[in-house]
This record gives sequence, structure tokens and C-alpha cells, in this order.
Amino acid sequence: MVVSRPANFGTFQYLILFVDGVHVADLGVDQSYEGVLPPGPHVLSVSTTPQGYRRIPPTQQRVNAEPDKTYAFTAFWKNSYQAYLEKNGSTTRIITPSNPG
Repeated sequence: MVVSRPANFGTFQYLILFVDGVHVADLGVDQSYEGVLPPGPHVLSVSTTPQGYRRIPPTQQRVNAEPDKTYAFTAFWKNSYQAYLEKNGSTTRIITPSNPG
């Protein structure tokens, strides 16, 4: 699995990534995360920091990993307070409220 946070995501924003409820990365400017997902069901969650609004738990999405497949996601802003991961090559999204600061 690869999760990318492009440079235009926001200078002072970090994308916080959880896999199966475990915090795995804080992605800064133009950083990405690469990790191996064992085959089977997994839960991806994203949040951002800092958050200028009330704290809302990360939104979760299930991913059923298949052997020998790569799952790639890119972080984007839906609007001024919501970030999401878009699965490369599809419209699968994880949406979570935040502040792009």
C-alpha cells in the first residue's frame, strides 16, 4: 500500500494515517508512506493536524487486500476543512473533517 501527500496539500498540515487502528505515519510536505498489507480485510483511517474545528474521529474505510496487488492512495482537500484519500485509478475516498491552515 502507498499513501501519498502531495506538496500542495498545505504547508502546515500533516496527514495522519492509521492502518487497522494503529498510527503508522504523519505525512508532511511531499511525503508518502509505503507499507505491506497482509492479504485480507484492513481498515484505513485518515485525519489531519492541526485541526481548527472540533475534534472529529478519523473516517474509516475497509480495504480487502489481495496478494501481489498494490493499493495506492493520494490525499486531497474536498473543501477548506475536509481531507480525503482517493484511491488511484478510482473514486474510492476516505473523508475526514479538518482545517487546511
